[in-house]
Amino acid sequence: MNQTDSHIGSFARQLVVWQRVARQFVVPQFITQQLITPTLDFFLPPRCATCDIVLARAPALCGQCWSKLDFIDGPICNRTGAPLPFDLGPQTISLNAMRHPPAYHHARAALYYTDTARVLIRRFKFHDRPELANLMVPWLLRAGEKLLAHADIIMPVPLHWTRLFGRRFNQSAELARKLADLTGIDMQVEWLRRTRRTPQQIGLTRADRRKNLRGAFTVPKKYYRFLRGKQVVLVDDVMTTGATVEACAKVLRRIGVAQINVLTVARVVLPETVHI
Repeated sequence: MNQTDSHIGSFARQLVVWQRVARQFVVPQFITQQLITPTLDFFLPPRCATCDIVLARAPALCGQCWSKLDFIDGPICNRTGAPLPFDLGPQTISLNAMRHPPAYHHARAALYYTDTARVLIRRFKFHDRPELANLMVPWLLRAGEKLLAHADIIMPVPLHWTRLFGRRFNQSAELARKLADLTGIDMQVEWLRRTRRTPQQIGLTRADRRKNLRGAFTVPKKYYRFLRGKQVVLVDDVMTTGATVEACAKVLRRIGVAQINVLTVARVVLPETVHI
């Protein structure tokens, strides 16, 4: 990279910072629309969120990457939202859910956690791309339409403060915030807290994940009265085994939340629920 390119890259990064500052504070909309965003687009052209091909606008996916997204449109378990191999009606509950009823009432996800969805979510989560929430929230609205219809509160799955410090934002909170903006449902970030930093869940079995998360979440007592009898939608980016949302749901149930539903962008399809 030559010196000119380096200066342009540095200037563009500063513009990104100012664009985020403008979103956080009361900055006249015409300033961001007429000045910051066009200048940023000139130095850093909009690109596909997964393959980086130049696009007319962002955040967006190119046609090829969009075609590789695998939306969950077929029959699902009414409780867990896990895909089923055949349709027995909308109230069908999978054998796994009957044998091991989840602590939450219903869960829904928009996508299978396959290659393109994995790249998209990892960029959102680990590459400081909070603006990608704007791309994914419409999918959450579609997948969670019935869950959101009677919801009182939207709550993101919390991060421990040490991870939040390192990552700079909670991806679940970004999704929940955009979802609340579009639906008008109250969002609460502080009411459910992660009080213990747990080892990374990657590579752990279902049993190990549950053990790992035991005692990791809490609700401060001062919020109990606001949650009792309410319908809550927990929002997260990916459901793998469901251990994290189960741990959250158990805490909420203990303090008297009437209904806990779960909404995620994607879910890992385990062997027992692989779609045919």
